[in-house]
Parts: sequence; C-alpha cells; structure tokens
Amino acid sequence: MKNLCAPLFLAVSCISADAYAYAYEKYSTEFLAPKDVWAVNLNFSRGSVSNRYDSKGGQKSLSAPLNGVTPLGLASGSLKFETKFVEITAGYGLADDLSLGFRFPVGESCSKASLDLAGAPVTVETLLMDPQFGFAYTDIDSHCESGLMGPVLGAAWRIYKGEYDSLVFLPGVRLGRLTDKTDADVLFQPIVDDGSNDIILRTDYYRDLKNALDLTVQFEYNIQLKDKKTRRIPSSALPLASIKERVERDLGDYVILDVELGYRFWNDQLRIFTAYYQKSKDGDSYSSSQGTNTQFLEQGTTFRDQEVRTGIYFDGVPAWRAGKLPFPLRLELNYWESFGGKNSLKYHFTELHATFAF
Repeated sequence: MKNLCAPLFLAVSCISADAYAYAYEKYSTEFLAPKDVWAVNLNFSRGSVSNRYDSKGGQKSLSAPLNGVTPLGLASGSLKFETKFVEITAGYGLADDLSLGFRFPVGESCSKASLDLAGAPVTVETLLMDPQFGFAYTDIDSHCESGLMGPVLGAAWRIYKGEYDSLVFLPGVRLGRLTDKTDADVLFQPIVDDGSNDIILRTDYYRDLKNALDLTVQFEYNIQLKDKKTRRIPSSALPLASIKERVERDLGDYVILDVELGYRFWNDQLRIFTAYYQKSKDGDSYSSSQGTNTQFLEQGTTFRDQEVRTGIYFDGVPAWRAGKLPFPLRLELNYWESFGGKNSLKYHFTELHATFAF
C-alpha cells in the first residue's frame, strides 16, 4: 500500500504506519506529494470588501469618495466588491522530496456599485459615458469578470527533514499577463489579478512542538516583472479618456509572512488553528514614452495588509486506512479577516478546502 500524503492549506498531517516519528509531518499546499502520487486540493473561496485602510491606517468605507458636494451637483454612491473562486492546486511527486505542480484560480469577481448626481443639468450616465465630456467610460455600473485568473506553475523541494521539523522550498512563476482582465474604460473595476507576471520564492517551515501543538511559518518574496499596460493617467480623481496611453510599469515587489499555530486532538484527526498573515508591498513605478506625468499612478501603491485566520481541519487518512472512506480525504474550513493595514482593502472571506490523492 502506498503511503498517500496530500497537501492541505498550510497544514496537512501524513500518518505513516512505518514512521511514527513523522506522524504529523506536513506537506505544503503548493505541489509537494510523495513519489508517483498526484495530490489535488480544491479551494472554494467566497468573500466581500466594503472598507479600506488609508495611508495612516484608518478605516474608511469604499463609498466615502463617491459622496459629497461637487461643482456639478450632489454626488451619492455605494461600492463594494464580491468574489467567489475555486482554486485547483495539483502536484505530482517526482520523488518523495520533489514535486512539480500548478494552481489554477477560476472564479468570478464583481463590483457592486451605484452612482447618482442630484441637481446636475445632465445625468451621471451622460456625464461619464458621453465622449463630449471627456471621460468616455464604457461601463459605470456594477461589473463582473470571470474565468481563469493568474495561474501559477511551480515546484516543491523539501530541502531539510529533521525528526520533528522540515523545510520546503517552493519556487514558481505567476502568469498574470496570460489572463489579464483589467480595462481602463470600466469605472468600477472589480478585484482581479493585477496582470503582472511574478517570480515566486517561498519557504515553508514546519515544526512539531509536541503536546499536540505544531507551528507553520511561511515566508514568500514575489518579484513583479516589468511590463507595459494601457492606463488612464489621472491628474484628478476621475482621469480623462484623452490621457490614456500604454505606459511602462514596474509594480512593487511584495513579501508575505504567515505564522500558524495548531492544536491536534481526536487521535490527530482534528486540528484547530489560528494564524497571523501580513503582506507588505513596495511602491509602483510608471514611465510614459510621451513624457506624461505619472506621479498620480504611483501614489498610495505602497501598502501593508494584516490579517488573522482561524479554522478547523479534518484528516480522513486514518479512516481511509481503516476502510471507512473510499479514498484519502482531508477537509479544512477557515475564515480570514483583515485587522489592520495601510493603503489596503479590508478583506474578510471564507475558504473550504478538500484534498485527495491518487
């Protein structure tokens, strides 16, 4: 019988009858699987965003800039974002310590928006969509984008394996330009991939702390590669369509730190956990071949997002070995929420992971 071990989001147990010392050895979500085994993870995610953090860390509604007195009348509006995704992650073991794999995020992201201009001589639709006023947006209402977004190809190499801990190196590449869906003529662009190709350098460290406790530390550095992008170049809150060009850009690199503490019970078949997550990003850089001032594109692009994650995990491998399940299955339910940040959105979303191997 093969010792089938499959990944589960940042925390997976691998019960082996012939290796009790590694009874809670962990495998990374991204791709690591035993030799000649496919490990597949399905992540069903759903979330919404209606607030953001400003440059000083204060929390504000996304709708706040849409409400107030303007030279054309009293503006009022609302804005929130909703997303629902299925991430398909799979890895194939070339050796017990080396795998190749991919992650395909497929889903839908929508902006839920409304905008009104009371007391103005023209409607908001005419003002923002009629080319004679200069804005010429093609869509100023709620807008959705769906399909494949930002696929990742990568590898997983366990470079160290101790009696109670292990270290995995996970290099990869994100192909953001392959599925770029951003549109400069959509006013309320939903949350989609930024369209950048990235080089991913990540390490995952796993430690059994004994007494049914364990620790996972993830460190990831993403290098965002230079490219060109068609953007409206703003000099005010609403950029004109006439100031739209294909500019060179270098999005800021970012760093992710994720520290998770877990507690196992019911013969290691159940695990509860809590985690701290932080993503910090450098500022973006733009340049125009026509000499247009791009400083407004660069403002507020340095950000920090701090989140907490809690959840519960079920390991069905012991039940599978006992003949109570038809295949090795693992389930995880977790909840994420931002509690601090700078120039970042305030996220909250729920994930359900299902992992199996064959």
